[in-house]
Amino acid sequence: MANARSSARVLPDIRRSGGASARIAGRPSRSDSSASSLQRKGWTARAATPSAQRTRRAHPQPPPLSLPPLQRYEGEGRRERFARDRDAGEPNRQRQPMAKLLIPLAILAAMMTATSIARRRAEDPAGARARGSARQTSDDLYVEVSALGNLDYFYDHKLGMRLAGEALGVRTEYVGPAEYDIPAMIMAFEQALARPNLKGIVVVGFEPALNPIVDKAVDAGVPVVTVDADLPGSRRIAFVGTGNHRAGFEGGSRLAELIGGRGEVALMTKVGQSNLEERVRGYRDALAAHPGVRIVQVVDTQSDAVIAAQVATAVLRKHPNLAGIGCVEAAGGVGAGTAVKEAGRAGRIKIVAMDRGNDVLAMIGSGVISATVVQRTALMPYYAVLILHTLAHQRIPITNDNARAGALPAPSSVDTGVILVDRTNYRYFLRE
Repeated sequence: MANARSSARVLPDIRRSGGASARIAGRPSRSDSSASSLQRKGWTARAATPSAQRTRRAHPQPPPLSLPPLQRYEGEGRRERFARDRDAGEPNRQRQPMAKLLIPLAILAAMMTATSIARRRAEDPAGARARGSARQTSDDLYVEVSALGNLDYFYDHKLGMRLAGEALGVRTEYVGPAEYDIPAMIMAFEQALARPNLKGIVVVGFEPALNPIVDKAVDAGVPVVTVDADLPGSRRIAFVGTGNHRAGFEGGSRLAELIGGRGEVALMTKVGQSNLEERVRGYRDALAAHPGVRIVQVVDTQSDAVIAAQVATAVLRKHPNLAGIGCVEAAGGVGAGTAVKEAGRAGRIKIVAMDRGNDVLAMIGSGVISATVVQRTALMPYYAVLILHTLAHQRIPITNDNARAGALPAPSSVDTGVILVDRTNYRYFLRE
């Protein structure tokens, strides 16, 4: 072993100390051969001077190393020595550095994994985590037909349809005109009826003019669920949406509270929609409980923010003592906020908006709008598709013969509810 052979170099007095360490395995020590060579070259050993002797006494040489017996390692390789030392319980110096390195590496790997998961969750848009939970397993198709698709409000309609498709493993689509165009909406409905593997249609019941096309679908064996706005005069099987009277009542109650239970107020709606008429009725009922509040005007926004701002400006001029404005559809809040801000009366005229557009929420943050009534809109198409999928694939024996008994195995109405949003919670509803 190299350490044993080099021991003569690190121990200057080993030759004079005698013993087996002066010679290894019968071979002459290196110090012997080096001394003979120097004598042949004419060099002679000089006695140590008194100063050298004092230095040696002041700095004594370390004791000789205790070397392990050589025969212990004879014929052994590194692997055999490693195994024998491990079995004997001796500390293995080669394993300690690796063990010390593995611990921080494991901690680092765990931190990187946790960070990656957190980043994916943070970057994932609302509801997108459901994307990986279910794959398309069926060719069944469910279609929502609507209008006003350009409004921010209908983002949640599209989201609800997508999430329902991912959860059930079916195909879902959202179709219809970007503007409020009922003839174009009826045409989109007709085209949906021609699609293969169609199992059901979800429709926003804006107007009774949609009743005939809904009945045509039912006659063709395609069930229809209305969402957001109902068509009670049609043969639709169910309605899923906000309890509209309740939504208006919640808005009216908050507006009365904001203006201290007295003053003039105006209401903003889109004339002709049954769901909005229900909300206006809810506002009237809530405000009627406050004798000091008087509704001075109800105006038509046509679901257009620009037109809403124009009519709100006209109301402010006509009623200079106006205390509050209540809105029952999405465009009214932005229009009212714009008009009040331009008139320099932000904060003094209280506004209760409808729905959760980022422009409305920004005005809540700045104090222009006091509150908004937010619908759980994504739940509407989501539960509508669940109802249609259940009808297509499940048999729920409410009676011993549902068809003859006229017992449809589906709820006739589902109220998805509303949430009041103000400066205390509006940040949670912002979309990126």
